[in-house]
Amino acid sequence: MKNLGLAILALAAAALAAHPASADIDVLKKPVEVQAAFPADLDFEVPLNDDWSAVKELRVTITLPEDCPRGTTALCYVKDAQWNWYQHEPEGALRSGRINQIRIDMSAGAENWVPRGHSREWDAYGARVVRGFGIKLFNSDPKGWKGAVRIERIYGLTGAGKPERLAISDLRVCRTGIPACPEGGQTGMSDPPRIPNFGKYELSFDLTRTYDNPFDPDEIDVRATVTSPSGKAYTQFAFQTRDYVRRQSPLGEERMTPVGKAYWKFRFAPNEVGTWKVDLTLWDNATLQDWKKAVADTEALNKLAPPNLRKPVPTREQFIVKVKTLTFESVPSASHGFVHVDAKDPMYFSCQDGTFFYPIGQMLRSPADVRRPFPGWDAPMHEEEGTYAFDRIMGRLSAGGVNFIRVWMSLWWVGLEAPRDYAPGYAGLGRYNMLNAWRLDHIVEEAERLGMYVKINLNNHGQLSRHVDQEFFENSYNTMYGGPLKVPADFWTSKQARKYIERRYRYIVARWAYSANIMAWEMWNEVDLTEGPEEVFDVDIVANWHRDIGRYMKSIDPWKHMITTHFYSDDQSGVVYSLPEIDFTPGDLYKPNIVTSMRNVWLLKKQYGKPAMISEFGQGRSADQIEAQFHGGLWSSTVLPMAGTAMFWWWNYVDVENLYSAYMPVVEFNKGEDRRGKDWQLSSAQVRSASGSLHDELRVLGRQNSTEAHLWVYDSVIFNEDSGERYRRPPTFSGLSLTVPNLAAGKYRVEFWSTTTGKIVDAKTVETQGETLKTPIPDVKADLAVKVKRAP
Repeated sequence: MKNLGLAILALAAAALAAHPASADIDVLKKPVEVQAAFPADLDFEVPLNDDWSAVKELRVTITLPEDCPRGTTALCYVKDAQWNWYQHEPEGALRSGRINQIRIDMSAGAENWVPRGHSREWDAYGARVVRGFGIKLFNSDPKGWKGAVRIERIYGLTGAGKPERLAISDLRVCRTGIPACPEGGQTGMSDPPRIPNFGKYELSFDLTRTYDNPFDPDEIDVRATVTSPSGKAYTQFAFQTRDYVRRQSPLGEERMTPVGKAYWKFRFAPNEVGTWKVDLTLWDNATLQDWKKAVADTEALNKLAPPNLRKPVPTREQFIVKVKTLTFESVPSASHGFVHVDAKDPMYFSCQDGTFFYPIGQMLRSPADVRRPFPGWDAPMHEEEGTYAFDRIMGRLSAGGVNFIRVWMSLWWVGLEAPRDYAPGYAGLGRYNMLNAWRLDHIVEEAERLGMYVKINLNNHGQLSRHVDQEFFENSYNTMYGGPLKVPADFWTSKQARKYIERRYRYIVARWAYSANIMAWEMWNEVDLTEGPEEVFDVDIVANWHRDIGRYMKSIDPWKHMITTHFYSDDQSGVVYSLPEIDFTPGDLYKPNIVTSMRNVWLLKKQYGKPAMISEFGQGRSADQIEAQFHGGLWSSTVLPMAGTAMFWWWNYVDVENLYSAYMPVVEFNKGEDRRGKDWQLSSAQVRSASGSLHDELRVLGRQNSTEAHLWVYDSVIFNEDSGERYRRPPTFSGLSLTVPNLAAGKYRVEFWSTTTGKIVDAKTVETQGETLKTPIPDVKADLAVKVKRAP
């Protein structure tokens, strides 16, 4: 027993040594003399790149000469990682001929640090990277004074001791639909909120500890097990965030101001009606070390203790911090739930409640694309509008019936990782841009408000390219910024790169996966344009990456959002698109003969047995050509058996030229149509002239089965020969007939639709001749849409 007592004393001494009572941080080690010339201000700044998170109090010692006039006052300031300025004005004046000491409280939330030019509260995360500390001296004596002021020392007291017990503080439940929590919409913990099914259940809270990198789950891991009324358990992660206030300048520019302090959120969307339980748990690296130490100490003591006094070795579970179980009520809602590939017809999408979903979409990558759709179009592009551009464009798209957009998480828009000096808010590899995260919050919430769906592209090709839209030299994964990649191709096999990308995707799932209005995660844009000019794109290695990351994303996403990726060319896409982890097949279609190309790409993508759609199209050398492509791309894609309309790239052109009305006719034509389970085939319908011969210039594209057809009669000179000359002044063709073969014998209702008004211009009932329907059609000027359905 004597040995046991000595062992306990030794362990206690070691514990005390591990937690010293205090420590100093020298900001200015040696005295400095600074020349003053009052009444001009004196400004002395120490450039820094230091971690002050442990500093509890800062002390500044200044000596003023005897002859310095009375009334000298001081102002101290500090700059954080994003160059946000905080200042402190000590009370009273400094004394001449004396040593003056200024003592400043540095604790998180200290009210003496006043933000200037922003509203971000001073906290331990702001103190993690201090860019500079400065002192200003003021003296308004009209006689003036010149002389040397001596700054003796600047240092911080840490008062380091054992860290606080890991726990949650200030837990708030935010009611759905209130984006400004914790400032508004919060409720007490004794008042379980009622959340619409598929709505957002959100918690906000603080932690008693801070971390060097709160985005690293190896440092701090906050998660919850959420149990449904039927007993199903889901795991979802919490995430750190920061609030911003948005305003628009008189010139229309977005202005973002950080407010408050960094804090944590947890988001979840219920998919069952009834009472849900939420069990939050906390685990951090300090807890891990405490557990390991407790295990080692127990094992060491057990070796010395007799068998009857030995203690059980602590388990990891005993050290996980658990929060009291919370509950909320999920109530019925009008939401259709999350979008997935339809269970019965894998060529289309449906919502969780079984509702058919047909995306009618527009590309909306970022506020502006500075490139031009064709030479000579010189409308101003306003990138600086930021989210205000999204508000306007999304609103106008929604009013026109568009229900789907595609957004990029690019470095220049709502990306999370980039070198610190790339743009405001970035903090380097493994640290996320909270300003951009707030912007994406806003976009997702706006989509929820409008009933629109979003495909979020997680990486654009330029980030791994040195030759096409090259951004590899601005990528934080590059070795020049401390990352693991010497060349872009290393990304696909690097274990370090995999660790960082999975960590980023975990944050994305934690923050945005709750939203049923996010239709899918898109791993890459134009992935086949990545890498450098001297490297070969190895599609097999890229496919392995997509397989592994697809499985990872499905494993951490409680709602199993669809996963896809995007190729510029379909030449090598099949290896990736065939993967079971890839749910649907998008792609580009920058071709002059848009209709024939759309038909051919459908035939190519059909082989995968998955929903197919075009995410980008739009090519032309004039307004006539680009608008003919816009119109032709929409209508050719909507009459084919594609899962959604093709998405026009030039969103700024649509906005500036006010072409939103082009969508409503497509919307009306598709209203009430459920495409599932109909075994669609390409139609071989034809237009014939009055003489009965095949028409020279009018063609038909469409889909049909034995009892139904959706067709588009079009002027091939306008839409397939790339002239553009006839788009504004198309000729009128009369005396025409339409033949639709391969229909079951019987009577059919035939509707002829205007593609510019979205209205039926003529309708008739026609009986087939054998298996062929033949009917006169109205005059065709550019194009005409047709529906053929079995008559009751």
